[in-house]
Amino acid sequence: MISRSLPSDRRTPLVYIALGDSTVYGLGTAVDVLTNQVAHAVLHQPGLVTLSVGPNDLRQGRAP
Repeated sequence: MISRSLPSDRRTPLVYIALGDSTVYGLGTAVDVLTNQVAHAVLHQPGLVTLSVGPNDLRQGRAP
């Protein structure tokens, strides 16, 4: 498990990335987030990442 804290100096720029299905960004389902967003996000070396996926998968009847 990776555990980090935000910079103590509030003037330090923070790179924030929001990943998710169409409820956040883009189109599709959880697999689309993995194949189309994760690699791009890692390149930006974010200090904070949020992830929201699943509603589309549930609505489409996909198994967990």
